[in-house]
Amino acid sequence: WHTAGGGDFVPPARPPAYTKEQMREWEYPEYDEKFDDPEWLKEQFRKEREDPRENDNFWLSPSDPAFFHNAARRPYAKALLRSEDHWNTRKNQWLEQFGNVQLLNNSRESVGGMLEQCSPETKRLVAPMLKYKVVEVFMMDAAQKAIELGIPFESHLETEDSRETLCDFRRTADSAGDRGMEDLYRAWEFRNTRALSDEKDKKDREIRLKGGVVATMEELKDAMNEAARCKQEGVIEWNKGNVEDALSSWRQAHKALYPVRAPDTHPEEGKARGELHLAVLKNLAQAAIKIGNWNEALEAADMAVRLDDDDHKAWFRKACALEGLGRLKEVAKCLAKVDAIAVGRPDRDRIERDTQAKRERIQALTARDDVSQKRMLQGGVKRAIFSEERETKAITQDQNRGPELISHKVSVVNVDDSTRKRLTKEATVDLLRELQEAYRDSGFRKQVKKLAQDVNDQGEFIAYLNKVALPVQKPVLERFGFDGNDVGVAEMRRAVMDHTMAKDSDPKLRVIAEE
Repeated sequence: WHTAGGGDFVPPARPPAYTKEQMREWEYPEYDEKFDDPEWLKEQFRKEREDPRENDNFWLSPSDPAFFHNAARRPYAKALLRSEDHWNTRKNQWLEQFGNVQLLNNSRESVGGMLEQCSPETKRLVAPMLKYKVVEVFMMDAAQKAIELGIPFESHLETEDSRETLCDFRRTADSAGDRGMEDLYRAWEFRNTRALSDEKDKKDREIRLKGGVVATMEELKDAMNEAARCKQEGVIEWNKGNVEDALSSWRQAHKALYPVRAPDTHPEEGKARGELHLAVLKNLAQAAIKIGNWNEALEAADMAVRLDDDDHKAWFRKACALEGLGRLKEVAKCLAKVDAIAVGRPDRDRIERDTQAKRERIQALTARDDVSQKRMLQGGVKRAIFSEERETKAITQDQNRGPELISHKVSVVNVDDSTRKRLTKEATVDLLRELQEAYRDSGFRKQVKKLAQDVNDQGEFIAYLNKVALPVQKPVLERFGFDGNDVGVAEMRRAVMDHTMAKDSDPKLRVIAEE
């Protein structure tokens, strides 16, 4: 987009390189279609040239610090910047993948040469499997570990653990072929990606808990200036009703502040940094609550109360986030803390009205919780298990001859939302597809059909169904990094809900989950 010498808008010489369908497939951010309309752009640029009400930069010079900040806030500019950010993210992923491919290509010859030093038995075991990525990766890892341990590669490969892993690979290759080995590689890739992500998250948490790394005064000044600018931009967007844009700005402000802290020799600067960060975190939590990003809201509120344990707004935001996550029992502590902080404040009555209204809401939700859970589970069972037609028989069951009652023995599995495992959207799709395939097992369906005939009570049926389904679910759970037990099932359900129950969830993914 540019203007010619006379100031008229000149539309792009070529049409867009990609279709809207391709952009959606690649998960580019959606934007208003009029931003692609040359006539609309021409008219918009004319208004900005002639009308100060349409252009915050009308009276500003391009050298003014606010000039480009104002330009970036225009809706079409935001769409352009978001698309560019997404493109950069994809580009970095491509470059990383390309680097991995190069690494694999360069390592093939060296690993093949080192394999020649191994025993004939080991060569016969490994050679037919070198075409599989998971074996290549294992051999590269073995070579690296041998270097770290200071022992020959062939010695490390002959250890009991390495030998056992190679034999497992061979059994899978012989029994399941290319598909089985690809599944092994995907499971390894998922675990490795998760481990790297967990390590990064761990380092970030350590930095946050320390209040950031000690910065120079110049670094601190730059961080605070950037955070203050982003905070103000967020306020402007919030007042316009643009919650997503406000949240994005406050995320940037938080990103600028959390890695740094003032030296202990500068307490005033440290206090100013803390106050600014506290305000940003409360705003961030409020915006995340507004659009239903409960985990993000809780993380921001938690950091805020660590910065100031006597901030009633931070505690109330935490209560709202916990409510959104369904952790109703924890809300009461937050509300009690808010009431305690309110004592002696001039706005105590207003604060206590807010906390009382929240308590009444939580009590109502708690009272309905058992009924809602039962209905939801019943609906899920009917959709997931009885999707195919089956004959329904009227059976009068003799309780003395039927299976024993077990539903009263079933305990609720509590999942810690701060430490539970999570899945990407792509991994969620794969997991649901694999569960669908597992549930088609004829033996499993026969067990379910027999249960339906023997057990009349819905609650008892569900309790038995969970026991019958676990052996079928276990291999899938473990391939995706979950424990093969009731805790793993509970974590898996929560991970799927991240992508199917949120306001911005993908409808197509929700349909797959319901199937």
